[in-house]
Amino acid sequence: MSQKDRAVTPLKKNGNSMKYITYTVFILLLFSQVCFAQNPTIEMSISPREFNLQEQAVLTIRIEGQQSINLSLPEVAGLTLQNRGTSTSVNFINGAFSASSSTSYTVKASQEGSYTIPPIRIEISGKEYSTRPLQFRVHPAQRQIEKGATESGEIAFFKIESPGRHYVGESVPLSIDVFFNGDYRSKIDYTPQLIGEGLLMPPIKEKPEQSQVNLNGKNYTRVHWQTNITGIRAGTYPIRFKMGLSVYSQQRQSPLANNFKDPFFNSFFNNNRRVPLEISSDEIALSLIELPLKGRPEKFSGAVGIFKVEVRADAAIADIGQPVTLSATISGRGNFDGVMAPVFPQTEAWKAYSPTPVQGGGNKNFNQVIVPEDVSIKEIPSLSFNYFDPEKRRYEQIKTAAIPITIKGSAEAPAPEAAVPMPEVVPKVLSPEKRFPNLLPQYEVSGGFHEKIAPLFMNRWIEATFICLVLLVFILAILRLYLYIRNKNPQRERRTLRKKLARRALAELEEALQGDDPSAFLRISQKAIQQHCALLLDLDPATITASTLREKTEGRTYIEILERADRARYGAESLSAQEMKVYLSTLEKEFYL
Repeated sequence: MSQKDRAVTPLKKNGNSMKYITYTVFILLLFSQVCFAQNPTIEMSISPREFNLQEQAVLTIRIEGQQSINLSLPEVAGLTLQNRGTSTSVNFINGAFSASSSTSYTVKASQEGSYTIPPIRIEISGKEYSTRPLQFRVHPAQRQIEKGATESGEIAFFKIESPGRHYVGESVPLSIDVFFNGDYRSKIDYTPQLIGEGLLMPPIKEKPEQSQVNLNGKNYTRVHWQTNITGIRAGTYPIRFKMGLSVYSQQRQSPLANNFKDPFFNSFFNNNRRVPLEISSDEIALSLIELPLKGRPEKFSGAVGIFKVEVRADAAIADIGQPVTLSATISGRGNFDGVMAPVFPQTEAWKAYSPTPVQGGGNKNFNQVIVPEDVSIKEIPSLSFNYFDPEKRRYEQIKTAAIPITIKGSAEAPAPEAAVPMPEVVPKVLSPEKRFPNLLPQYEVSGGFHEKIAPLFMNRWIEATFICLVLLVFILAILRLYLYIRNKNPQRERRTLRKKLARRALAELEEALQGDDPSAFLRISQKAIQQHCALLLDLDPATITASTLREKTEGRTYIEILERADRARYGAESLSAQEMKVYLSTLEKEFYL
């Protein structure tokens, strides 16, 4: 063999190696699809799950693992199903192919009631697959909003009993009932708000009670809230309540809806008409009188109600000068805003510091540090708490029980330890030879010699490097295709937008917290929650309210913030710095789930 033939042979071997590698990669890709193929699944869903006779619903049957298949729906009495078309999709994600098909139907009911679509069965490759039965409900046709119905109280109205006569500072219980006409479809935008000066009412947070009643031959839904109000000055106060509603009425069907065979366009052209409505109650009177001066204790703090006091100590044995912490818990019912800590008696045996409030539950909690100054102390003296009982119409005083304690003599402070001298550190100096070892080494012995120099392309390491580069280019091409498909994923784009909006909103909320601006904090929180939930639920942010979230999610924090933000528009709501910190921490966790 000539030298020229020997030089060409490695090139031929290298070309054959690339062919083998390319074939092997494609065989592995095809083999992976066979090994990791998923079993087909079939699902059936309907949206919405409840609708009236004037509306239509969309039934969707989705099959994962198959591009297309013939479906036959069972007949259900009272329902009309119209095929709106089938869409198919093929995806290549993480090196795996997936196929799916989705068929949609328009559902129209001829009469109200509960319906059940039986399971749909299909056979694929000799194996049977089926859906679960689907249940939904159809309500009677909603009544159209007639002119003057929003002002006449026909849609909804308040019923509140007059609270009568009470004391200043007393927590007055109040029952609020709102009756909703069953002929209209309505939702609550915000809970009842107090309209009146000189009165305080806590935010309504509890879920209201609901019941069905019949008034004058009409069916109503009674919604009941229980709250309390407190007056700060004596006098007669007229008070009213207001509440925001959204009333929905079926619009006349647009002729454009028949030109499209897509449920999205049909729902767009046949939306319900939303009519905002604000209702208010009749005016009622609340009479407040001053607390009596007779029998008023000298250290009365203004607590009005019926209370109990419990005091505990964190130690049963202490040394002289050792602090002991008293924990006082005041429970009961009444106006806790005027509740102060129980009074520790003045005595030379104890040194008492001012009590500090502690957050905890629905009670009032205080901690107070006391220091014993006499070894003969046997007990912690009783504390006193004064309040006014509106039922008995007199002042009451609670004396807590004395707490046994043992006081020991003072312990001498230990003598300070003698200082241990530190050894003197002497820096180590290196010789010039060790500091600069062989900067320019000289070699007197020559290296090895080669008889001939082989071309680089005949080197095995060069061949291996070339093969690795080809594989790297192939992997990069697959990765680029993956990133392209991944970035075009609508769910990922929506998730990226949601995180971007969340980071911006959290930064603005942090600024509002630092600036102690509750109004800005609530406004920014409301906007952030609406944007976040709108992207999750595929809705318009303007339609996201507390009522919407109460139906579609279990986000109690979202609902609470939206309700408080609505109340803040009218100046009847504020937040403390601690509440803003808690809400900020909760929103940060919820937004990044």
